[in-house]
Amino acid sequence: MGISMGLLQDLMFNEVIGIYALIYFIIGYTIGLIDNKVYKENSLIALIFTFGATICFYILFYFLMFFLSVDISFNKVFKEIVFLEMIYNLILAFPIYKLITHIFRKPEFSFRK
Repeated sequence: MGISMGLLQDLMFNEVIGIYALIYFIIGYTIGLIDNKVYKENSLIALIFTFGATICFYILFYFLMFFLSVDISFNKVFKEIVFLEMIYNLILAFPIYKLITHIFRKPEFSFRK
């Protein structure tokens, strides 16, 4: 999913194809490795993962742009973009997490008279 959405984002917004796909792949793969070790019923976990993924995204993006010789000011990007996007993502993460857990909840059977 990360690779396909990253390629779509690369095609729409970026001159270099593959940067977002690689970043989303790395973040998605890492979260997938941790998936079985985390208690998913706690909503705080979704917020922690959202916060961590946002930070990781921009750190990976900065390093990839650095190696591609694109001049980006890390302080400027962090102050102007990352901080606002972290707040935006954290605000959206909670209701989306609740909606998804409600949709994919395993059915509970109760036998009543």
